[in-house]
Amino acid sequence: MSKKMVLLSPPTNKTTSPPPPAAVAVVAEQQWRSWDQLNPEILSLIFGKVTPTEEMMRRVPLVCKGWNEVVGGPYCWSEVDVQSWCRRRNDSHAVDRVVRGLLRRSKFMIQRLCVYRMGESGFFFASHW
Repeated sequence: MSKKMVLLSPPTNKTTSPPPPAAVAVVAEQQWRSWDQLNPEILSLIFGKVTPTEEMMRRVPLVCKGWNEVVGGPYCWSEVDVQSWCRRRNDSHAVDRVVRGLLRRSKFMIQRLCVYRMGESGFFFASHW
């Protein structure tokens, strides 16, 4: 990585004494990356903070191929909270199907799962993975 010397001078004020000597700063060249080239773990942290789980599943994969791969992989699924969706759905069979799908998508690496109205088959599947 090469370094460049950059001269930074403060704005001049014409009514006072001459400006102080210019400040010297060393600035490293930066390599810019596009969003889809970021580390998948970093993207998953961003997605987890910005969007609710159901929005992440529906909209984020449509942005670009890289984001689709991140959402489809295990990175985004270590902590999952689908309680609000479960409360709106009010169907334990649908909740069980979603839990099984989320566990598979996470490659069984979920550390925290928040679910409401999970049925026996969902509990059985979650306890035997």
